[in-house]
This record gives sequence, C-alpha cells and structure tokens, in this order.
Amino acid sequence: MFLNNFSLSQHLGNGNVFGLSFTQMQLGDIPIRTNAQPDGDIGTFTPQIINIGFAYAKQFSNSITGGALVRIVNEGIADASATGIGFDFGVQYQTALNPKNKLKKEDFRLGIGVRNIGPDMNYGGSGLSFRSINPATGADRRASLMAEKFNIPALVHIGLSYDMRLDKNPNTYFHRLTAMGNFNYNAFSSNVVSLGGEYAFKETFMLRAGYGWQENIINDDFRTQYWGTTAGLTIQLPISDNGTKLALDYAYAPTRVFSGIHNLSLRLLIGSKKS
Repeated sequence: MFLNNFSLSQHLGNGNVFGLSFTQMQLGDIPIRTNAQPDGDIGTFTPQIINIGFAYAKQFSNSITGGALVRIVNEGIADASATGIGFDFGVQYQTALNPKNKLKKEDFRLGIGVRNIGPDMNYGGSGLSFRSINPATGADRRASLMAEKFNIPALVHIGLSYDMRLDKNPNTYFHRLTAMGNFNYNAFSSNVVSLGGEYAFKETFMLRAGYGWQENIINDDFRTQYWGTTAGLTIQLPISDNGTKLALDYAYAPTRVFSGIHNLSLRLLIGSKKS
C-alpha cells in the first residue's frame, strides 16, 4: 500500500487563509481473476483513490474562526471508476488572548466540523460491461450492468481542548499540559469517543497519548479500523531567525488489521516574524 499526501496553506491577509490538498492511495497490485481463469496469471490491477481539496478559512474575531472545503473524489480501477464531490464545514471558538499578557496562550477551544456532505457516487466504465448473446436470434452484443449508487460517508466531529500552564513563574511558558476530547459521528459505523492529552516543553518537545472507545467495540461488523490506545511525539526546532521551524512527528494507532499503524511525518512551518 502507498499513501502520498501533499498540502499547502497560504495567508491572504485580514484573517483569510487558502488551502490546497492532494491525497493519493494505491492499494497494491492484485491478480486479475475471471470465471474462465480463476487462478489468475493474466495480469494485475491496482485500486486507487485520489482526493483533491480546496479550502478557505477566515478569522471572524479573536475568538471565532470558520472554514469550508470542497473535495473532489475519484476511486476505482483501470476499467471502472466513480467520481464525486463532497463539502466540509467547520467552526471553532477559542478564548481570546489577553493583550496585557502576551505569554498567555488560548486556554479553551471548542470546534465542530461536518464532513462529506454531497451527492451520491456511482461506478461506471467498461469493467461493468459483458458479452451478451441473444438465445433466440443469436445476436452477439455488449451489455452493461447498472451499478447501484452509494453515499459518501458523512462525519460529524465535536472536539474540545483546554491548555493548562504548569509554570510557577507567570512570566514563563515552558511547560504546557493540554487535555482534549472528541466525539465522532459516522453515518456508516458506530460512534467513537476519544480522550487524550499532550505535554509540551517550550513548544519544542511534545508527548501525546489517547484512547478511543467505540460502541460494539468487540463486534468486528461495527468496529472501525482505529480503536484503543494511541501515542505520539513531536520534536520541533527553529531553523531560522524569522520563526521558520522544522518538525518531526510520530504517531501510533492500533488497528483491527495490520497489527497497528505507524505514521512518521516531516513538517516545515514557514515563519513570517520580522527580524
């Protein structure tokens, strides 16, 4: 399996941000099998999923931000595919900064997001056609099967977090502990409740842990791919005087299959601080 992801965001001024994302997933080479040749040996096919997203967000005030994303989805194989479109919407509230205390960070955040709102998708292509011979007339024709439409899985996320300063000196901000929780509604599976925490030292080293609980968690027919205890860490270092930072992220999540998934990512945060 191969997963390629690229994302870019750009501030446009006056609290406006534009974002672009591209995700491609290849599920590997799978042998082609037919009724005439059930053992294969006639080549392979590679299922592929591509998502392209265009996002816009705006800061309406010191406490409220919101945004929307349009996602184009294409999935399928060489001779059959489906293309659709989905819309995401979200809003976040956070306590405003106190201008008299520049070291104080936003303490409380509450966010609500709705994902994958859009029309049904439908598969089409030459892979749904077959040879049809009329037994009465002997006419040899190509006929096509009609694929059933299907919904894009709608999701609703409700999350909150609270930052706790652990420094005894009010003029420093070395130690931060953040508690967070999230509720996920999934139209096609059971709901998931997640709890987690993050410790940060000088916003340079972060250590995270969490747990996800799901209804019918012992039933494989209802359980999603991710569940149980998760963990992760981040090392973030400044590389220039203008605030640009380089970050290395690691995360682990247990899964029903594959014996867990490890994620390793490298992030470049381009700063704009004037020297």
